[in-house]
Amino acid sequence: GIGATLRQTEAGPLLRVVGDLETEAAKALAILAESPLKPQLAALLALDIAGAVAVDLDLRIPLSRDKTQEDYRVEVKPLAAALIIPGTDFAIEDIQGAIRYDRRHGLRSDQLTGTLWNQPLKGAIATDDSHIRFTTDGVLDAVGLKTLLGSYAGYAEGKTAVAAQLLVPRSKGPSKLTLTSDLKGLALTLPEPFAKSAKSALTTRLAMDIAEGSLVFRGAAENKLALAARFDEG
Repeated sequence: GIGATLRQTEAGPLLRVVGDLETEAAKALAILAESPLKPQLAALLALDIAGAVAVDLDLRIPLSRDKTQEDYRVEVKPLAAALIIPGTDFAIEDIQGAIRYDRRHGLRSDQLTGTLWNQPLKGAIATDDSHIRFTTDGVLDAVGLKTLLGSYAGYAEGKTAVAAQLLVPRSKGPSKLTLTSDLKGLALTLPEPFAKSAKSALTTRLAMDIAEGSLVFRGAAENKLALAARFDEG
């Protein structure tokens, strides 16, 4: 459970909220959204997390103008939870690991694991002055290819390593999702110059700017292909 104490200090009254709970992710995020941490955890609160989570809280909230004793520490552990990737219908499932926040380091996680399209995935979270950075390394196989490419997946065989980075701004602006791969391990049975063997490399980069109501997509495969598109709701 969660408890609160109020005591008088030299700097003024200090409210301390300490506790832990296990609940549905949506309920836990709703609680954090009503706390003083809402601005700092905006990137986490914007994520679509399904399933249950365990939350540990230690909040020191000054009730005066003197904020010298202000301190917030939060740890969120997914319990068989799934994360919907922003701007997509893709779900990272079976997430394990801890997501932490404190005032010194911001939102962070040294190691998260999960599965995407039945393939293992590992990732991390870090915070800088302008963004929350989510980085992952995973594998793209036939299941993922079919999800991404639809009928065009029939021109690809094998699997390949993929690195992804999601930048979520700490203030206003679009989130940016970038996928990169050398496509080694993946054979493409396409007309020249796009055909490749599984052993050969073809450095490929896909980038998406994800904003409310719009998606800007850009892609490039070395000097063989470049494309760009914009999708708007309505």
